[in-house]
Order: sequence, then structure tokens, then C-alpha cells
Amino acid sequence: MPTRIQRKRSKGWRMPEGAWYVGRPSRWGNPFDINTVGGRDIAIRLYRDMVQGIWDPRATATMSDDKVSMLYEAHRKWLSKLGWRSPREAARVLLRGKDLACWCPLCDRHRSGKPLLEQCPDCTPCHVDPLGELANS
Repeated sequence: MPTRIQRKRSKGWRMPEGAWYVGRPSRWGNPFDINTVGGRDIAIRLYRDMVQGIWDPRATATMSDDKVSMLYEAHRKWLSKLGWRSPREAARVLLRGKDLACWCPLCDRHRSGKPLLEQCPDCTPCHVDPLGELANS
């Protein structure tokens, strides 16, 4: 089962072999800043919509239209350059079965990794959760 891994800066820590870093500034990082869009839950929802290909740039009333359009188009151009028709297709092909790493904290029980499809009320919500669901569905 693929896992969500918390990336760390502690001495001696290494990302597990085969894991993909999907935080900022990678192409799979969440471009929606929690302070700009009104909170973590909103940022994750917007990201989920974006990678599922159902995101409407007008849904982010708290961000300027120019910034929203720029984020969306940058992601679309990247996918197009790689030959993908949709973010959903790219995630399923590139990330299926992979461990995904981000900086968002995990609870003590999951400090060594949380299975991607497992729900845990003690872990900090992260964009990796919907990305992992999409890639492995």
C-alpha cells in the first residue's frame, strides 16, 4: 500500500527509495496558499478539483482572477508538454502505487508513513490525501 510520508530536515533522514516529492515547488505541489484562499480545507478542496480536472478558476473569489488563471494555465501547460490530456490521467499513470512525500505533519502513530487511503483525524490534512486517492483509485 502506498504511503504519505512527512519529509524532514533532521540529520540522517533520507526519503525512501521510490518515493516522489509532491510538495512545493514540485509540479504536484498545491499552488493554493492556505493564507490566500481562506484556510487549509479550502486549499485542499481547490487542489482536489484541479487535479480531477473539474476546477473552475472562478471558484476562488479570495484570489485575484489573474493569479488563479496563471496557476491553472501553468499546470495545464506542464501537463500538455508531457503529453497528458488531463491531470487525472497524469496522476494515475505517474503516481499510482508510489509513496508520496510532503512537508505536512503526520501524527505520532503515522510518523513512519500513513497509508494513502487511510483516514486519520490526528494527521494534519494535506493535498497528498486527494492526490493519493486519485492516483490509486
